Amino acid sequence: AALTGGFTMITTVQKCSTLTSIEKEIESAHKIARGGIRCDYVLLAAASNSNSSVIPAASSNSQGLYIEPEAEESSLTPWLSHFKSWPSSSPIIAKASGQALASLLFGAVLERREIHIRQVRAREDLQIIRISKEKGMSVTC
Repeated sequence: AALTGGFTMITTVQKCSTLTSIEKEIESAHKIARGGIRCDYVLLAAASNSNSSVIPAASSNSQGLYIEPEAEESSLTPWLSHFKSWPSSSPIIAKASGQALASLLFGAVLERREIHIRQVRAREDLQIIRISKEKGMSVTC
């Protein structure tokens, strides 16, 4: 359906809490993709409040880490451990807005990590990203 709609890349996020389930889900998605997808695809390991100790092992089979805090969540604590433990050779991609976005950007600064913010829609979010870039932060959107 995505291909008939004109998409040339599909991204899927595998949400799991244990290393076994993460590896199983990513391998399953790779098998499906190799079997019939005719476009570029990316598999991202999904960060959660509780999987920072197991998710770095998924970096070898995924193309990045995906962070999507709940809309009202502004705490940096659960995500800071992901910034610390995720391999620096693999990208961090986030979908966040408002205070959650500000927290993630601050975490990226603290850990000297590059971060890509997707689905930026609010003017204030674009402004904080622009200011971050002006201050030398490695952030894209």
